[in-house]
Amino acid sequence: MTYGYFEIDNQKSSDFDLYIDTEISFASPEVKGEFVEVSGQDGEPFLTDGKLKNVPKSFPAYLMPTEVSQQQRATDISNWLKNNVGWKELFFSGDKEYIYQAIYTAEYEVEANIVGYGKTILTFNVKPYKFLKTGLTEEVLATSITNPTNRISRPKITIKGTGNITLQIGKSTYNLKDVDSGVVIDVLYDQVKSLDGTRPQWNKITTYPLPGINPGLNNVLTTGSVTEMKIVPRWEVIV
Repeated sequence: MTYGYFEIDNQKSSDFDLYIDTEISFASPEVKGEFVEVSGQDGEPFLTDGKLKNVPKSFPAYLMPTEVSQQQRATDISNWLKNNVGWKELFFSGDKEYIYQAIYTAEYEVEANIVGYGKTILTFNVKPYKFLKTGLTEEVLATSITNPTNRISRPKITIKGTGNITLQIGKSTYNLKDVDSGVVIDVLYDQVKSLDGTRPQWNKITTYPLPGINPGLNNVLTTGSVTEMKIVPRWEVIV
């Protein structure tokens, strides 16, 4: 067995002397859809929009002995995992190149199990995709950008400029109009906002749905008065 750790909310499980087994496997996400029976036809067609379901990700966890009581550490762990329950970034030391989007749901099993046995199963519900860590850093959007995965990425793009602007990334085009200082386009969260993030700016864009970045090399072209462009590309793969 190889011990590792996970990190969520900027805190590591190892901070509590809580370690996980890294030599484990996980199920892949299920495709959303249903089989439909058609009269007079062999087999059943599968109707789907191609979207994927969330995946449970369970970690066998072990609380190592220290001078601090198991009860106290169990309480601290429960409060850490239950704090502001919602989707958060999850890092797993057994998969160091990626960041997951996860939510902790097994809220009432951890404390009792850890106190009783010094071990437990921590189950997170994770989105069906994970991000390459290298694609989560903001960078200048220059003359080209390469998507290293086989999935369309859903970036966050910051454009500073004025007037009517067109941004083309490979085959994806973003048409903006009457821009006064700039906009932030967030494809993953389907948002267009002001540079300070306080005001919706859907009236500044005529492109919908918001396109992503295709796999491979994508040339970048712009028209209009653009002073700066930055991007968080969010390269993603299926978990």
